[in-house]
Amino acid sequence: MAKLTDSVKKLVLACETKNNGAPTLLGAGYVDRAGWNQVTWSLFLGAVAAGAKVNLKIQECDDAATWADITGAALAEVPDTGDAKVYVIEVACGASDGRKRYQKPVCAVADGAPGAALAIECELGAFSAAVADVASADLGQRVPE
Repeated sequence: MAKLTDSVKKLVLACETKNNGAPTLLGAGYVDRAGWNQVTWSLFLGAVAAGAKVNLKIQECDDAATWADITGAALAEVPDTGDAKVYVIEVACGASDGRKRYQKPVCAVADGAPGAALAIECELGAFSAAVADVASADLGQRVPE
């Protein structure tokens, strides 16, 4: 029987209050998505100073050195009125999606002191059933393989 989720791994890559500039990423600052076919990036935004703006984009590469933006994987200019929310960017990484092996968040806080309180989390998922199959199936029944 196919499972909706075979495996999920969560990693927190940043958690701090940041004045203008980029938050310090934890660990290597990027994830190796080899063996995973779904990457979900979450920006947990706490208090944001008046006038501050938060930007987040996701980049990828095959060598963990030469990074390029992933088209459509960005949040631009989240204003101070967008605080106390969670923002999510999902990146499909199936064989036909052409995604590269490594991904990393690039986040910046601008135009406000004391800045913004934020956390960035990455959730890697490995799925054995196509989303279309799961969406059309009764959860209590077998999902076609």
